[in-house]
Amino acid sequence: MPASDIAAEVWALAGGNVASLESVVIDGPAHVLPSAFEVTAVATGVVAAATLAIAEFDSARRNREIAPVVVDSRHSTWSFRDEKHVQIDGETPQVWADLSGYYATSDGFVQIHANFPHHAARALDALGLPSDADREMVEAELFGRDRFEVEDLIVANNGICSAFRSLDEWRQHPHAVHLGSTPPLLRTERAARDHAERAVSQHVIDTMVSADGSEHNDRPLAGVRVLDLTRILAGPVAARTMAAFGADVIRIGAEDLPSHELSVALTSVGKRFAHIDLRTEPGRETLMGLAASADVVLTGFRPGSLAALGVDQTSLRSARPDLVIAELSAFGATGPWGGRRGFDSITQTASGIAHEGMRASGGDAPTPLPCQLLDYASGYLLATGIVRSLTDRLSTGSGYDVEVVLARTGRWLEALGRVDHGLEVPLPSAADVAEFQQERPSPFGLLNHMSQPGSIGGLSGEWTKGPERPGQSEARW
Repeated sequence: MPASDIAAEVWALAGGNVASLESVVIDGPAHVLPSAFEVTAVATGVVAAATLAIAEFDSARRNREIAPVVVDSRHSTWSFRDEKHVQIDGETPQVWADLSGYYATSDGFVQIHANFPHHAARALDALGLPSDADREMVEAELFGRDRFEVEDLIVANNGICSAFRSLDEWRQHPHAVHLGSTPPLLRTERAARDHAERAVSQHVIDTMVSADGSEHNDRPLAGVRVLDLTRILAGPVAARTMAAFGADVIRIGAEDLPSHELSVALTSVGKRFAHIDLRTEPGRETLMGLAASADVVLTGFRPGSLAALGVDQTSLRSARPDLVIAELSAFGATGPWGGRRGFDSITQTASGIAHEGMRASGGDAPTPLPCQLLDYASGYLLATGIVRSLTDRLSTGSGYDVEVVLARTGRWLEALGRVDHGLEVPLPSAADVAEFQQERPSPFGLLNHMSQPGSIGGLSGEWTKGPERPGQSEARW
């Protein structure tokens, strides 16, 4: 399937004018990663749609034609494997914790996600193992157990685990039935406002200066303020993409929340990173003060967790009615698995994608996608929906809701069909990706990572600053 078809589908879901697609040029091979799925087409198509949305916004507020958008399939797709190619001080960091990964059971496999210490502790506790248990002890414990029993035990203890399901098993699962045919990107307009209020709400959007007001800034998203309340990985990628084209992004975390250093290093470039304790009234007041003059609030915590702290759509829209509020989750907020914890790899395992990879390769072990496609694609879907909403807001004065769910992204990918001989495509070498990498100093060391794919009128996305350590900045615009 051509990447241009993917871009057109995403553009339509985001409410874009089909004529705008004429501004997009896609270069590069049709397949650049080994997979039975349409990995290259999806990666390239979603990057193209998001980049076009940014170009369209710039065009709308400057009242000029949309600048040409150029996307390279190699740059786009290989950037979805950034964690495979990144180096810090010349070393490739470890992505997975020792306890994370697949385990054989009596009837197949389960996958446990234990990159955060508290998730590892919950999994071990659910299995009745000591807190210092190693991987061999977990393997021995699980080998004789039923995969669904293990999944239920760990999830019930607020851990993160999935049984290894076939595609047919997932299609028959009550939550897959609940998800139905919902598209991978949902966008809803909230009530339009009168002209006087709309003029006030556009003030930041129309600003053409840098964040500190000191100099003219003609980057496409200059003046757009984004509150990034996300962690791993799709939400941070969406906000990082907007930061690459000039948005002022503050990532919000909390001192008591653990962080994954590699993920922070990769996805916090171009952002400030502040801490707010939302369990306190002063913390909530600080967040609402930021929201009152923000344009976008992007959330990626488990559905219901922020609302339990008093931060929900109602309170956010009280702070600013024309906000674009974007929500990301693994399995959605409703249905049998509504609110369930999950990440890209867990979703691939639960929904049959890793099983299809095994079947296509003729192997006997789970075979996930060659990149965290569900995360990255979901991030670009979010960015597309968000920026298209900002463009529409210029004329409607409305607020917008944008929603993306990893499991829906996975179902969309699966429904696109399979690639003949797709597994014969080689993985990229270090030399292959080198032309798309950049170096920058960071608090973690010298960071060598993938640059932002896509260009607008010859202007490539560029982060003006490196990543920060959690809590390094103050929580203020």
